[in-house]
Amino acid sequence: MAKQDTNSLGSFSWSIAELLRGDVKPSEYARIILPFVVLRRLDCVLAPTKDAVIAAAESLADNIDDQMRDRMLTNIVGPRAKIYNGRRFSFESMRAQNAGQLRANLTDYITKFSVNARDIFIDKFGFPEQLKRLDEAGILYLVFERFSQIDLHPNEIDNIEMGILFEDLIRRFNENAASDNGDYFTPCEVIRLMVELLLAYDHEALAGSGVIRTIYDPTIGTGGMASISEEKMRGLNRKIRVQIIGQETIKKTMRSANPTC
Repeated sequence: MAKQDTNSLGSFSWSIAELLRGDVKPSEYARIILPFVVLRRLDCVLAPTKDAVIAAAESLADNIDDQMRDRMLTNIVGPRAKIYNGRRFSFESMRAQNAGQLRANLTDYITKFSVNARDIFIDKFGFPEQLKRLDEAGILYLVFERFSQIDLHPNEIDNIEMGILFEDLIRRFNENAASDNGDYFTPCEVIRLMVELLLAYDHEALAGSGVIRTIYDPTIGTGGMASISEEKMRGLNRKIRVQIIGQETIKKTMRSANPTC
């Protein structure tokens, strides 16, 4: 798929919901489309370092613990990133294989992510169950094939555009479920993953003294995106100064909403 703006990508991603109609309730579309979008994004982001990570992963001892494995393999991906996948699979390679093996291949693929990403797909999204559901309905390959057509490489859609795309999909899901205005929200686990991706290549820029960064969230909501971004930045540099635009609004909404992020 050629380079597209976020509106086109949002419409394209949403069009995949037509494949789900009849087998999946409209209120449950997000459980399938959102994790597939995230999975496709990670597949594109990690492609340049894939071979090096695979070679290193295959050389590690079988009894190595997850923490040590993560430390060694993320060093290969680069100091600015904290997510990797230790499986040779990719969207491209899975498209070329037997469609009957797709569910098993996708399940294997997500279980080979680093712990931080794997937990989101398995524990938060419950993605293996959704893959089983699509497979039993006979539409898994159709859905996968459509997502394979989206190029979410950072050269095509940057982190800011990716956030806009995600928010657009959240809006569409809520409208489809006849939610009232104000009910739109991004799940905490998704916020944390988005912040990880947003700051993945800024670790060096955020290091050292005299660092000042401004976070601006025009939709503000309960302040989840801003507060998690601040938390992440302070974790990278305890001396960093972070200014949050609309801080008083955030404090007011946080007192009333008591977000759990």
